[in-house]
Amino acid sequence: MLGAVFAALNRYSAVRIHAPPRKPLSVVITGGSKGLGKALVRELLLCGDRVILTSRTQSGADRTVAQLRQELKQELGPRIPVYGFVCDVSDPADVLALDSHARRMLGQLAASTQLLV
Repeated sequence: MLGAVFAALNRYSAVRIHAPPRKPLSVVITGGSKGLGKALVRELLLCGDRVILTSRTQSGADRTVAQLRQELKQELGPRIPVYGFVCDVSDPADVLALDSHARRMLGQLAASTQLLV
């Protein structure tokens, strides 16, 4: 009996719970090129949000954007709203450049970015 309970929990624990439709968020994820940041970018894209991810290197940003677009092409189609940008958040000039880039890439919603991680 206990084995059946664990089998059922294992089967249904990975199922996504349906959420009601909502407006897409404009999101900036600092450190989004690897690890937890990259996983968060992936999940937000799957929810229909528009995401700018940052990396300290151009190659890291470009590589991650290309990987995510390739991975999610089947589910989301060819136009996946993910953009990479080089930014060292300890440099105020980089942060100002990121703000300008976000406004350009995400449009009017970027003026009120709903999530910054």
